[in-house]
Parts: sequence; C-alpha cells; structure tokens
Amino acid sequence: MRKLTALCLAIALIPLSQSYADTRIGMIKLQSGTASISRDQETLAASPGTIVLAGDIITTGMDGAVGILFEDDTRAAIGPNSEWNLETYTYDRASKAGDAELQLATGSLGLIAGDLIQRDPSSLRVKTPTAVIAVRGTEFAVEVLAATQ
Repeated sequence: MRKLTALCLAIALIPLSQSYADTRIGMIKLQSGTASISRDQETLAASPGTIVLAGDIITTGMDGAVGILFEDDTRAAIGPNSEWNLETYTYDRASKAGDAELQLATGSLGLIAGDLIQRDPSSLRVKTPTAVIAVRGTEFAVEVLAATQ
C-alpha cells in the first residue's frame, strides 16, 4: 500500500516539475551586495545559480548588482538601487523565436542581446516609466532615476 501511495504521489508531481521547467527564463550568474527576487508574493535571495522565471521582480540595494544569463544567451547586468520586472519572456531554442517585455522601474541596466533578436529585432523590449526601448542592436545601457532624484 505504501508503494502504491508513493507511486501515485510521484506521478502527481510530474506535471509540477514540467510546468516549472516551462517557465524558466534564465539564471543568476553573478551577484554582489544586497539583491532579491520577488516571486508570487515571496521574497527570495538572488544568488548565483538561482533560476529566474517570467514575472519575477529583481531588486538590488545600494550596494547590489546582479548578472543574469537568459535562455537565448541574452546577458543582463542590473546595477545598484534597481527594480527590474521580467514581465514576459518566451523563447524556443529550436526555432530561435520568442518575445520578451522587461520593465525597469528604477536603477540601471546593461544588456547584451542574444538569439532572441536575431530572428525578429522587435521581439525584445525594455519599458521604463517614460519610454519603451525596442532593441535594434546588440548592446545597450539605460538608467532610470528615482522620482526624488
């Protein structure tokens, strides 16, 4: 009976592991200082090796910085005092097709675009409180000052 219960539980958990794999968009490769991830009303430490999901909000403190490697090999560096919402991100490695919309609320961001823009340059957009950046080249940097600055 215990073996049957364990087998049923294992089978029931298979869809959970698959949905987690489907939502992975990248991984934190570098981190220094204070940095966190807000996910589903929880706060997680943003440390090297942490999986990044669509919908995550990355926040850095005064001494914080985070480097992320996305599934399409896009590389992002988030500077101190930043808040970056990874609103939407889809990418199919086989076809190199996808779409990403990322919102920088405050702080600084440097980005080196990967395969996502090779097929469709309009597929990667970064929103700020005052503008939408449609990535047409391979590298860019943007800084959004806090309202009090």
